[in-house]
Amino acid sequence: MSKRKTVPVTEVLDGDTFLTKGKKKIRIAGVDTPEKGRPGSIKARDYLKRQIEGGSVVINPVARDKYGRVVAHVYKGGRSIGKKLKNKGW
Repeated sequence: MSKRKTVPVTEVLDGDTFLTKGKKKIRIAGVDTPEKGRPGSIKARDYLKRQIEGGSVVINPVARDKYGRVVAHVYKGGRSIGKKLKNKGW
């Protein structure tokens, strides 16, 4: 996979997946939040929106998943977004 790069976040899809400006789907590595329609899914999505939507993040891609999404470690302001989600219980 490619090295770290900064990408703009245009839309948060759920608690662990978002779209970049180029419509690339990014899945946050090491996090599995509730799927749409499950208890907690809206809270997880809304938390991630507050953290990254409309801004830019640094991604460090590690793989592609079976859905073709880039799986990446994601950072904002030098802090791991995945770690923040885990600390919140997602």
